[in-house]
Amino acid sequence: MTKPSKPNCGPAWIQLLRQSGPLAAKIFTILPTSPEFTFEPCYFRVLLLRRLRFPLAYTAATCRCRQPLGPLGDHRAACPRSGALRTRASGMERAAARICREASATVSTNVLVRDLNTHTTQHDDRRIEVIANGLPLWNGCQLAVDTTLVSPLTAAGQPRRHQGSTAAAALRIARRAKARTYPELTGAGRARLVVLGIETGGRWSEEAVTFIRLLANHKASSTPPSLRRSAALAWTSRWTALLATAAMRSFACSLLVLPGSASTNVDGPPPPR
Repeated sequence: MTKPSKPNCGPAWIQLLRQSGPLAAKIFTILPTSPEFTFEPCYFRVLLLRRLRFPLAYTAATCRCRQPLGPLGDHRAACPRSGALRTRASGMERAAARICREASATVSTNVLVRDLNTHTTQHDDRRIEVIANGLPLWNGCQLAVDTTLVSPLTAAGQPRRHQGSTAAAALRIARRAKARTYPELTGAGRARLVVLGIETGGRWSEEAVTFIRLLANHKASSTPPSLRRSAALAWTSRWTALLATAAMRSFACSLLVLPGSASTNVDGPPPPR
């Protein structure tokens, strides 16, 4: 058995090593207690190889954008023209909708903006992934939840930069892009845009971590006072595992060039009380 070659210790390797922060290693500590928390061996293997910066499995030599695909998966992880970014979004969308439903919200999914009572054109194809009503967060405001899985590296394999920094730069860039996409949700005050962002290296955005913890505290408020702290921790652990598994399973599926439908098994009943 041949040993894998040593990883390339360049700027990209250093950037992937800096994927620190809350929940950054969540996917490697999840207990496989149900199908939605379980990784198939091929998915788990490709995530480990990506983490260690070792060559991935053999795929096509070129991308749909006609750029070469390297063995480390950097281009496929970030290329906006390959179609992989769109296919790996459905798993996180379903996970976010399930989390909001388990938190006792009334949920609508994949709602066209033109179908809402806003001033928009009939040719507006924008969709809001999850609309959640009935939650006490932010004074009971209607929540428009959008998910995003972004690469800390560009399609050329170089670290992203934002305001002179590379730490969490991809998450900040994605958050601003979502705000530009949905200006109705950022300035009108009728709803609040919540972006659940995760980088492919494991880093979570502060907004995503705060949202899950607020939901967990709300869910635990119905339990006896002596159990609220442990209940909040349990719901936080469950929901972060649900979202992290959905995100990383979709990412691994895109690296292996497998159909996106194979990574969206995140539906199911809530745990018994």
